[in-house]
Amino acid sequence: MSDLHPLSGAYAVDALDDVERARFERHLKECDDCAAEVTSLREAAGLLALTADPTPSPEMRERVLAQVHTVRPLPPVATQVEVVRRRWARFPQLVAAAVAAFVVVAGGVGVSALHPFRQDQAPVAGSVVQQVLQAQDSRNQAVDVGEGRATLYHSKSVGRAVLVTKDMPATPTGRTYELWFKKNGHFVPAGLMTASGNQTFVLHGGLGDATDVGVTIEPTGGSKRPTSAPVAYFDLAKSV
Repeated sequence: MSDLHPLSGAYAVDALDDVERARFERHLKECDDCAAEVTSLREAAGLLALTADPTPSPEMRERVLAQVHTVRPLPPVATQVEVVRRRWARFPQLVAAAVAAFVVVAGGVGVSALHPFRQDQAPVAGSVVQQVLQAQDSRNQAVDVGEGRATLYHSKSVGRAVLVTKDMPATPTGRTYELWFKKNGHFVPAGLMTASGNQTFVLHGGLGDATDVGVTIEPTGGSKRPTSAPVAYFDLAKSV
């Protein structure tokens, strides 16, 4: 059933008809490669669609759906970190097509339902996320947080960092997540992430000469310096 592999992009954005979807879902149960591709493309679509035009033309829809049906992505590699790196470095056309198709199929539904921003970040967060993800020197790193996952994207040229969480555990009552840059051996506050679950958070302040990024659980309102061990820690030198 190798002829079904090229449908992974279209399936990821719900662009298959009922017959194709049923065939591909049967195939998906037996193909780990396609399952990994679908997961990666859905995450990419959720991120890049933040800045997509919510009302594409009918001509764009036809062009996009034709592209996602014919482009065959390379098989994913063994580790998730490598999957993320290859996705941005080697699949830009496929991901862009998936994003556009996602917006067409969703009919302009706000992406905040997938990765909600804090209200005080909403006006600028989308443009910062786009700049970081599309930068030539964009790097990323993912770590597990309980049953969830946190992925940090950062760009030296843009000078900003973005944290994307999936199934992030809720903090105890009276506690909140606080992010930190490590600069010159000292931790500098980079914002409070008050929500759990799935969200995209633009770290406060410039990346500058930061060498690490950490996430700790702090009292509501935050702390001047970390008071607990990090639940997530990123050594920027190890990003890919």
